[in-house]
Amino acid sequence: MTNRAAATPSMTHIAVIIYNRYNNLKHWLECWDKCDQSAGQVVIIHNADEPDQRYPDLCKEHGVQYIQRKNIGFDVGAFQDVCAGRLAGFPKWERLLWMTDDTFPMSLYFVKQFNDAMRPGVGVACMEISRYVTRHIRTTGFMIDRVTAEKLIFP
Repeated sequence: MTNRAAATPSMTHIAVIIYNRYNNLKHWLECWDKCDQSAGQVVIIHNADEPDQRYPDLCKEHGVQYIQRKNIGFDVGAFQDVCAGRLAGFPKWERLLWMTDDTFPMSLYFVKQFNDAMRPGVGVACMEISRYVTRHIRTTGFMIDRVTAEKLIFP
């Protein structure tokens, strides 16, 4: 069900934060390849202090953007970098869907589900996207619009 779309600022950017869990990334991208991709563009943000060529190579195989950053502040640090516009290479965005590498796409249309929740007046949407919730398994992410993200204050 691949519908790779050209990135535009109005498109939803899906940031997937990964650590040194190659198999999670591999599985995530295999899931993404089965999803409707017309509503979003994936950007993999790899929190890693040392480069590992397997990660960018795998992203290239799947046609998604890869950015490595020092693992400073974990996923919250990466989120601050994106919101502040200081993560080199991250595209201009209007809507951001934020997920970690163990939050796998649970629906072929998960991006559309989040986009539909972002009605006028909604700055952040977070929802359960799987009927099957197991302890310690993340099955959601959150979407934030740029206007709301610019109002966030980080210490």
